Amino acid sequence: MRSQIININYHRAATVGEELVIETAMRDIGTKSAIMRHVVKMKGTTSVIADADVTFVIVGGDAGGGVALHEDLRGMFQNMPQWGL
Repeated sequence: MRSQIININYHRAATVGEELVIETAMRDIGTKSAIMRHVVKMKGTTSVIADADVTFVIVGGDAGGGVALHEDLRGMFQNMPQWGL
């Protein structure tokens, strides 16, 4: 089972006809969780429409708590673009 926490910040509305660009990269990879960062911008500008962090946690075990990310999943996350690099 997996659990996701999504934290979204809306900065302004996007209107019909505006072209948007979505930037997505890994922000943090821990032992039991990973955070993916998303930023929505107006195309050709630095104007941010919204940004979001999505936290992934694999839940399991008898207590139903977070378990260590499997090596294959960590490897996949590490091969994705990293935020700020």
